[in-house]
Amino acid sequence: MSDDVLQTTPRAGESSAAGESSAAGESSAAGENPGAGEGSIAGEGPAISGTPSAGEKPALVFSGADKALIPGMLVCGFLFWEWIMSGAPALGVSLFTLSICGVTLPYFGKRGLRPRRESVALLAVLGLSCVQFAVFDTTIVQFFNLIFTALAYLYWISVSSGTRLTGGLSGYIAFDMAAQCFTVPFGNIDAIFIGVRRSLREMKRGRDIVAAALGLLVFLPLLAIVLSLLTEADDAFGALWNAILLRFRLSDFFAYAIEFVLGIPVAAYLYGAVFGNARRRRTDALNAASLSRGLARVRFVPNMAFCAPLAAFNACYALFFAALSNYLFSAFAGRLPEAVSYAEYARKGFFELCGVAAINLAVIACVHLLLRRGAEGARPRALRAMTGLLSAFTLLLIATAMSKMLLYISSYGLTRLRVYTSWFMLFLFLAFLLILLWHFRAFDLAKSLIVAFAVCFIALTWLNADGLIAKYNIGQYLSGKTDSLDVRMLGGLSDAAAPHLYAAWEKEKRALPEDAWAGELPEEYAAALRGVALGESDDPHIKETREFESILIRLRAAVEAEEDPRAKTALALGEELLSRSYPHQDRRFNEQNLQSRRAAALYDAVFRELSDAFAEER
Repeated sequence: MSDDVLQTTPRAGESSAAGESSAAGESSAAGENPGAGEGSIAGEGPAISGTPSAGEKPALVFSGADKALIPGMLVCGFLFWEWIMSGAPALGVSLFTLSICGVTLPYFGKRGLRPRRESVALLAVLGLSCVQFAVFDTTIVQFFNLIFTALAYLYWISVSSGTRLTGGLSGYIAFDMAAQCFTVPFGNIDAIFIGVRRSLREMKRGRDIVAAALGLLVFLPLLAIVLSLLTEADDAFGALWNAILLRFRLSDFFAYAIEFVLGIPVAAYLYGAVFGNARRRRTDALNAASLSRGLARVRFVPNMAFCAPLAAFNACYALFFAALSNYLFSAFAGRLPEAVSYAEYARKGFFELCGVAAINLAVIACVHLLLRRGAEGARPRALRAMTGLLSAFTLLLIATAMSKMLLYISSYGLTRLRVYTSWFMLFLFLAFLLILLWHFRAFDLAKSLIVAFAVCFIALTWLNADGLIAKYNIGQYLSGKTDSLDVRMLGGLSDAAAPHLYAAWEKEKRALPEDAWAGELPEEYAAALRGVALGESDDPHIKETREFESILIRLRAAVEAEEDPRAKTALALGEELLSRSYPHQDRRFNEQNLQSRRAAALYDAVFRELSDAFAEER
């Protein structure tokens, strides 16, 4: 790979004098030094003017926009715990992301950081990743999407502020992300506290407000003890205090207070990231020139040290394909080798081929990073041919592995592991295809690989993998292409499987025996029913829960007594839908999304249907 993969374009605006400022500065209005203006060229200019002399600590100046950002970030810190950490990632993540972007965008506008085409495109990617939480309910993907959304937000701040190591997307993105995740936020972690202190100093009664808040915070535990003792001492006061708690929901107030306190470090981190990038404060710990010099020092391996092992790799792969061509490529024709089952053929060698592909990617990266370059940074033609041939062999290996996987899926259906493994192999195929094309025509390979990964990952998050698994497997079963349906595996999927489970339940209900929830029960089930019925309560939720449990018990008994496999499948589907019903009814709104709300309605419909039938028989 040529040096264009890791661009070394200096930061835009870094060549300007340190004292450069803009006429759009807010310093005069906020009572600051006149020289502390803001950059005028889309945020690329220095935000703090006036370079201090050697050894002098620069003064931290807060504009009106900097101070206005503080309460917004404190609210976002509270919402982080209320909407994200309080439950499963869902609608709360979407709302939080919209909130934090809604706070950041006006601040950038006041700082004179005008949006650029790349920052708008990245904001669109951020929107796609966060809206997914409000639509789908695939929990495994959402965990990684939560990380992707957080990183995309931090990188968007850097792009909007013009603080990346280079002028655009490049192979230095790993260093950019390290700076945005650690160096800038933690380097400016004190900024929000300094800003609050200075804002309070400017207020007429700022010191009194701080003293009162600290006094309440110190004596709050003691006040709680006093209230507890008073409620124990007098029943009338205890009843009054309980009424106050119920009326004003003070228990929620205490929970919110704890979330607000825990949100302060989060707010400090977020404020440090936004403020530090906008003001270019501690954003220059790394620079492209020093990294390029460091990279040049590690490029010491001569050409022949790589050519010999690459030739051995390619010879090995050529011999491998020549010796096993009939066995390996039979999956392309949709047929099996003799005396081999689908499972044995698909599994044998699949993960080994994936491992080989990953090793080849590491080898090509090692060649690029460590190879000694010529005067113009070009690589020898022989070595380019070797790595190009290695890429071609790897593409063939990936295609072979994918054909085996597709043959296995057509016979045994989809699972999460098969879906995610297939996605990873498709991305590897795209990556090696780009590498192979790069050998014939030079382009910015690092940028292309980053964009390809982002597109593939966004596609995965919007794939609705759990819904796809349920739809495919149930469709194969109902069409007669497979003899059985793994209801237990479907039960482990998220709410995305609910519509397809419900559709299968509607079609299979006719296979249910007439006494599916009627008739005499075995003694162990009757005992369980009596245990459910113990204790009377007028709470309708408790009554419905007992009824729900009794239906499950009768369905389990019918499953054990019935021999017809399709009836057993229908009963298993009904039991699975029932078992999902109540755990999904009490989810908080920020833990919900469109799929979970739709699933709850379907679960409730199945529960009501079986509840009515059970009531008639009883």
